[in-house]
Parts: sequence; C-alpha cells; structure tokens
Amino acid sequence: LAAATCLMGAAHAALLGAASPPLLYLGAAAGGAAYGAVWSLLPSIVGDIFPARHFATVYNLFSLAASSSSLLLFHLHLLFLFLHLLPCHTTFSYSSSLATTMPRKCLELCTRP
Repeated sequence: LAAATCLMGAAHAALLGAASPPLLYLGAAAGGAAYGAVWSLLPSIVGDIFPARHFATVYNLFSLAASSSSLLLFHLHLLFLFLHLLPCHTTFSYSSSLATTMPRKCLELCTRP
C-alpha cells in the first residue's frame, strides 16, 4: 500500500510537470498502475482490519465512497474551471449561443499546449 501511494504521488508529480506527451503518458500509466494496486489490495486490508461478518458492508462502503467522491470532485473541478475561465469570455455578449460556445472555448483553453 505504501508503494502504491508513493507511485500515485510520483504520477501526480509527473502529470503536474508534464511538458510533453510522453510524460503525460508516463504519468497516466503510473497513476493507473497505482490505482489498480490500491483496489487489488483493498479486500485484504478490509479483511484484516474489520471482522469477517462485516466484510461485505465495509467493502461496499469503500467502493461507494470512491465512486461518489470521484463524481463529486469531477463536478467541483469543472465548476472551478468555468468560474476561473469565465472572465476570459467577457467579450461575449449573452446569447443563446453562449451556452454552446463557452464550453468549447474553455475546453480549447484547457487543452492547448
């Protein structure tokens, strides 16, 4: 578990400092490996810490917590991006096309090299 945590930290550092596509691929692969390592170790960790009769309940709570937190953090991240990128779009006048133009423009700003 400690090795998977260190690998995830290295993956985050690689993704934050990625200046080229190979570094992004390396960070994504390391992050995926660390994520898989944690989820493969989770049943044995839960089995060691909690009694066997509560294993299914506790394991399902861990799974629910991970999926709901990733969904919540995804929406919070999008909200953060749109609130901080909104001032970049002050040249737009409000119209019905703003709802389709702004996400495309924000996506272009987020993904440009």
